[in-house]
Amino acid sequence: MVYPGARSAGCALCKKRKIKVCHVNTCDDFCLNGAPSPPISVTKRDLSVAAVTCTVCPGYDRPLELTWLCRATTSRRRCMKRARRYYGVALRSVGAVLAQEPKTWQDDTVAAIMLLHQFEDTDEEVFSNRVAHLGGVNGVLKLRKEMLLSKLLGYSLHPWAFSQLQIHAFLTKTSFECLTVPDPEPDTRDHPTGLTVLVAKIGRFWSSLSERLEISYDNPEAQRRQLELLHSSITDAWCIHVHMGDWEQPLSAAWTPGDTVSDDGRVLVTYSHQWLGIVWMMFYATCMIFYHAIIRCCRSLAAVRSLRGKNEKKSIVLFTRLAESHLKRLTDRVCSSIPYCLGKVDKEGRAMKIPHYKGIVCYELIWPFALVAELSYSTDTQARVSKETLKRIESMYGIKLAGTA
Repeated sequence: MVYPGARSAGCALCKKRKIKVCHVNTCDDFCLNGAPSPPISVTKRDLSVAAVTCTVCPGYDRPLELTWLCRATTSRRRCMKRARRYYGVALRSVGAVLAQEPKTWQDDTVAAIMLLHQFEDTDEEVFSNRVAHLGGVNGVLKLRKEMLLSKLLGYSLHPWAFSQLQIHAFLTKTSFECLTVPDPEPDTRDHPTGLTVLVAKIGRFWSSLSERLEISYDNPEAQRRQLELLHSSITDAWCIHVHMGDWEQPLSAAWTPGDTVSDDGRVLVTYSHQWLGIVWMMFYATCMIFYHAIIRCCRSLAAVRSLRGKNEKKSIVLFTRLAESHLKRLTDRVCSSIPYCLGKVDKEGRAMKIPHYKGIVCYELIWPFALVAELSYSTDTQARVSKETLKRIESMYGIKLAGTA
């Protein structure tokens, strides 16, 4: 608002008018608890707070909506400038907070670092800094001496950090200390906690198997050692597979995906709400990595010359076929979930008059779609649909896998 009056002391552009400036534009401190929401909330959820805080899907609090101003509203220059300003303030905030040891343990520090990571994850120009920020989150949690899996319920920030760190662990075949399953294990009777522990075990299996497959075994003694390690991996994989079945058996009706038929006769997969669909899509992607790793392990085991028992070879072949069948089922589930998760149909399979596209939802779906598009077990149609969906997301929101052309 502009008022007549004396020269403004705080504005170099205004010489003879007194201007009342919004506090948001002059605030130098990045206050996560007091940050404003964007003019059009692109992350507003249509489900209860309890459902948000009790899922392994990232639980973004109101302040973290600022993350999506940059990519979900790229056509609005004011929003872009505003997002860039928050990005810069977050950089200064992290440095200031980390310099004060008592404040280092606060969740605001983790949230600011995750905000920086989120910007860079969708901007390939600064892709190289992405690992540093994820490592920073791991470092802060390590200083706090806490595991992410021990504080999942009631903490919306921790599931978000867990999902981002776990994706990076899968992509790099490494692991972070904060992703370790605590001993004793959390109570897995709760659906979200059981799912998160299961994902953490798959991540640990993938990391250890990758190390074992990369080692070269030249002499007979080393090959025997390789055989023992691969047998151990197969045993671990079978335990995880059984654990997966045990977790899926007692699922409540609200958590169980449903099959429906669309208006055009296609079989679609729907969920009780959209964000639960994102949880399942991320879980499907994790299972794809798991079963693909099993196939690699079985093939390496079958190639070992000392593997001569007929029963042993038969077991390896059967386990390989089991993994292949699960991979085909998972790719089909992902592709059948696309219309509902993108907001094109409701949970009954009826087409929406106005599709409910959400930028933050599309961001979470990039990883599963990218896996289906590149997986050798996907059909030509499934790969084509996934690639087309990725291109549509990029054209709508400018969101794509960082580092891709």
